[in-house]
Amino acid sequence: MSSLAKSIASRLSRKTSSNYFLPEVDGFRFYAIFTVLLYHLNTHLSRSVNSLVDQDYFESSYTYAAMLQGGIGVNVFFAISGFILALPFARQRLQLASPVNLKGYYLRRLTRLEPPYLISLILLLIVHLLFLKESIIEIFPNFLASVFYVHNIVYDQWSKINPVAWSLEVEVQFYIIAPFLAALFSISNTTLRRLTMVLLIIGGMVHYNLNYEMIETLHLRKSIFMHLHQFLVGFLFADIFLSDWNEKPGKKSFWYDILGVGVMTSLLIFNEPFYFMEDLIFGVCLFLSFICLFRGKLINRFFTSRWIVVIGGMCYSIYLLHYALIAFLTSFSAHLFSKDMGYGANFAIQFILVIPVVLIVSAVYFVLIERPCMDKTWPSRFLVWIKGSGV
Repeated sequence: MSSLAKSIASRLSRKTSSNYFLPEVDGFRFYAIFTVLLYHLNTHLSRSVNSLVDQDYFESSYTYAAMLQGGIGVNVFFAISGFILALPFARQRLQLASPVNLKGYYLRRLTRLEPPYLISLILLLIVHLLFLKESIIEIFPNFLASVFYVHNIVYDQWSKINPVAWSLEVEVQFYIIAPFLAALFSISNTTLRRLTMVLLIIGGMVHYNLNYEMIETLHLRKSIFMHLHQFLVGFLFADIFLSDWNEKPGKKSFWYDILGVGVMTSLLIFNEPFYFMEDLIFGVCLFLSFICLFRGKLINRFFTSRWIVVIGGMCYSIYLLHYALIAFLTSFSAHLFSKDMGYGANFAIQFILVIPVVLIVSAVYFVLIERPCMDKTWPSRFLVWIKGSGV
């Protein structure tokens, strides 16, 4: 890597609140955000050209069918969040580390995640008002519901401001209850502790399959009630990571590469909701993906490579902006669509034209907005600046 590339990568690398950093986690975030980007590019492209071709054109394309599976990236994000949030609580109970300060825990979630989220909502609200010519009276209640992470519950639909914000509402629900779920790590018997987690994961799958009508009625279809088991997969891996590995995964093997390719591919296949066996297979593959990510030779090398980690580290900014950017960009690039070419070729062209722009704009947002918020001292420094400026 050239000195210029290293300098750019350094400026785009995220800050950590401690010296503890797991590049594999950002590598897995890359996997998650990349599948989501493919999914939404596929969504907007097919919508843009729907009037030009019949449905058979899409249904006969393997590319179109494959891209439809990209939504699983959100479920991967949930498991990653479960793993990351579990670690400090698990260390406290399993390794007798310092107790987690709950006030600091919640305050850190607030200062780290809220500014990028709120600023993105304000920017998108302006787009809706100035460019889409929507009424402030009609859309402002949706804006407020998104601000307070209750749009799914109040309106039972995607946020009109930013449709992908539904998953952030689920994340916030988990952030709130995670410290209480961490009591699982207080179970001293390792077998009993992990068996309890496994039963809770299976119970979560059974619950939403059996009680979906109630969940639907209560507007909880996009809530923690539908996704708790995925977060708990991250909890289970955190237990293995700390107890069995002692944070040192050990010797890597090509056998884990072979298994890793299989399970990460299976995530794209066995993801049909409301089919218990598919849910179960997906959960197992999600757990094994964590294992292979740390223990595979080639998989680990790929997912811990510099630019993969850099892009994965920017995933929050990318996630906040990508849907609107892809919708805007494909409204122009879709004119290059050719009915004479297969969907795969058309999709590849759109990918080359659209995704780099999405990444560049997101990178700018990351550097200007999100990265500064990764410094946990920014609120105090900001207050000092306010007082010093006499505002």
